[in-house]
Parts: sequence; C-alpha cells; structure tokens
Amino acid sequence: MTTTRALAADAPRTVRRLAVGVLAVGLLALTTACGGSGDDDADGGASATAAARVPASAASDATADATADATQEVTEEPTEDEATESPELTAPATVLAAGPVADGAPAIVSGSGPATVTYSRQGAIAVTAALDCSACTGEVVISASDRGGDPWGEGPAPFTGTYLLDIMTSTAADRDVWVVAEGPWTLTLASWNELPPITGPQSGTGSAVLYLSEAGSGFDVSYTPVGEGDSVSIRAYSDVASTDSGPDSRLLGDTEAFTESVDLPLPGVVAITTNGSWTLAPRP
Repeated sequence: MTTTRALAADAPRTVRRLAVGVLAVGLLALTTACGGSGDDDADGGASATAAARVPASAASDATADATADATQEVTEEPTEDEATESPELTAPATVLAAGPVADGAPAIVSGSGPATVTYSRQGAIAVTAALDCSACTGEVVISASDRGGDPWGEGPAPFTGTYLLDIMTSTAADRDVWVVAEGPWTLTLASWNELPPITGPQSGTGSAVLYLSEAGSGFDVSYTPVGEGDSVSIRAYSDVASTDSGPDSRLLGDTEAFTESVDLPLPGVVAITTNGSWTLAPRP
C-alpha cells in the first residue's frame, strides 16, 4: 500500500554537526533549496491509515544557528590547492525531458555523457533520484541548478546512488537534475511515497534512501568514510510524528567515522548521502 507523505516547511533538527566547513556548505545548499526550488519537503500530518510528509520552505532557527557557528569557525584563508580546485559546475548543454513524476508514475531517462534532465513534480511530493552510472568512466557528478557548488553526489566511476530531492514545501514544480559523466547512464525519478518498506538492520556503501516501515523509537547508525575527503549527511523524516512545520525530522553527519543513536518516532524515511559505508539498525 502506498504511503502518502507530506513535505516539510523547515530544515531537520541537527543531531550531530558535520565537521568544520562541511555543515556550513550542506546547510547552505538546503536553505538555498528552501528559497524557491527546495530540496526537502513533505505535506501534512499523519492519519490512522497513512502518514504524510510535507516539503520545507524556510530554514529553522536551529539550522541558522548551526550554519552561523560552522561558518564562524572557517576563518583560515584557502590554501593554494584549495584555491585551484575544480571550477563550479555549469548546466550540461544536452537537455533530456523526463516529463511528469507522480505517485505511481516514475520517470526513467537514459543518456550518455553530460545532460540536464528536466522533470515536473505532480503534487506535493518529494522525489527520489536513483542514478546508475555503473558503465561510466572517469568522475561522475549528480547535481541540479539550485545546488551551486554543492552537488548531490560525486565520485569515480563505476558510480551508483539514490538521493532524496524536493522535500521542501517551497519547491517549484518544474525541476532538473544534472548528470555529469562519460559513458551511458540511467536516472530513475520517483515519488518518495513509492519507497519499498524495509525492516531490520541495513548496511551499504554509497547514497541511499530507506523507508523504515516498522514502528520504533529511532535508529542507531554507524558511518565509515571511504577515504580522505569523504563525508556523510543523514536526513530522517518521521511518518508518525509532526511539528508545526511538517514531519518531525533529524539531520546529522560528519567527515569522520562515528556511531550515533537517533531518537525519532518510526516508521519513517532516512536519506543517506555519502560515498562511504554505513550500517543502520532501527530500535523498538
């Protein structure tokens, strides 16, 4: 049975801050999304038969404080290596139209080489973007026009990952995803209401979006970076608990290995963005 989730009007409450600089960049991307093309939304509260998640329209005070704290810590001038890092992404010239994305109606696009994939959200839904670039070569980047210098994901081919987009109530209906890669790839865009239910402990490597379908008090999560420069961002949204701004939610992440216990009423959705490895165990 399909679960109807509501979008969010606020960024998740921070549980564990990312290392210096990483949190500031991550929250900047999130608040940029809130400004008119949001990335994180869910509608409405929970009913007896279905829970609703709503997109978010503005960053919370806690998010603003966390951004300010992290930004204040970044006071050193960039090194020569940092100053000469790769230039900011620009939209790929090739445009592929995925069309509408709705509950029960995903959109699948295949391409080769860099492309801008356009799509249209039908209703107040968040969208999952699953990129299969397992036959690609070189570096792979998945981003969007509102991401600035903070792509959803990037890494060496072969590359696969699933990302949670459009979670905010302020998200525009017409959206895009940039795929920057060499070689053939497939991008699947679907409503987060179509996520398959899973139970019990989970583990994996790379970005994933999980629907923890059993009732519980939260989950325990561990993360191990794949190497220097890797980080993790974890966003979790409850199906059964809500606030004035949408579903109850949490944000945590780091650049170093950690184990954390997260209190959040379940069932719910957890979006993990990383190239590293992770384990997640729901708690009763």
